[in-house]
Amino acid sequence: MRFLVTGGSGFIGSHLLRRLAGNGHSLSVVVNRRQPELPEGGSIKYLKVDLEDPTALRGAGFKTDVAINMAGLLRKPGIPDEAYWKVHYESTKHLLEECTRFKVRYLMLVSTTGVYGATGRTPRGEEGPYGPTDIYEKTKLEAERYAREYCSGEAINLTVVRPALVYGPGDLHLLALFKGIQKGYFRMVGDGSNLLHPIFIDDLIDGMMRCLPGEAAQGAALPPPGPTAARVFNFAGERPVTFREFCETIARALGRRGMPKGTIPVGLANMMGAALETVHKVTRLRPPLTRETVRFMTSDRAYDTKHARQTLGWKPQVGLEPGIASAVAWYREKGLLN
Repeated sequence: MRFLVTGGSGFIGSHLLRRLAGNGHSLSVVVNRRQPELPEGGSIKYLKVDLEDPTALRGAGFKTDVAINMAGLLRKPGIPDEAYWKVHYESTKHLLEECTRFKVRYLMLVSTTGVYGATGRTPRGEEGPYGPTDIYEKTKLEAERYAREYCSGEAINLTVVRPALVYGPGDLHLLALFKGIQKGYFRMVGDGSNLLHPIFIDDLIDGMMRCLPGEAAQGAALPPPGPTAARVFNFAGERPVTFREFCETIARALGRRGMPKGTIPVGLANMMGAALETVHKVTRLRPPLTRETVRFMTSDRAYDTKHARQTLGWKPQVGLEPGIASAVAWYREKGLLN
């Protein structure tokens, strides 16, 4: 099959490209930069295109069967809100318009479980409620809403994928946490009892493959193209874990006996985060702590994956311990950890 993929140069995207190319599919990959470790081959064509420019997007290779939109802008201090709206929301609008123009019948939109915000201790299902807490999560949710409304009146079969916290070989987002634990200077904020629901990258890619149509799918078949309700799937690991358990698993994989006993009170951590954000505005150095990372380290985020299990026959295969060990091995291989 022929695929048009946006956001293929990212962590999740590069893994999906390898799986699709390995299965013999033809790929046109829209990127804003080329990464040295992206897969190469005669079946893969890279196109440097500004997704915010609908005119440029038209030449991106829409002789395709399936479009997969993974374009995303990770949260970093100092990025204006407008940039998130352009990358997540506006680019989704342009892509949908071109899907209609070129009669592309299947679109997978990769969103985030962050659209729910903090969930509390009860795992949250696809129906919500929603409560995004920052501009990244808000713009992802608005892109979803636009796509679902648009596709309800068009002959485009839409699948929305919501991954939880993804980790594994190739991820750089969590590298600072691994480094902090390795060097012994990381301290827990609060008591670490809040829930996370991490998923290993290979399990996520398996779930995404099962969402594809026809011969590319590894699970239940999609309904025929045409105006229909979007399929939405949460993808998360086998079980939620406490943030403390997550960090202690990292520590063991790094050869440390455990986490330091000292912790930072939440109120003090927020004050420190705000101060470091102010320093960042002057120095442009990435702050080691922000108020957003304090929220990450103290709020519950757990998800119900029953829909994906029952509809797609999907089940995560990689437990936390072997998954973290695999991530540590990759960091060391690349010289990112001592």
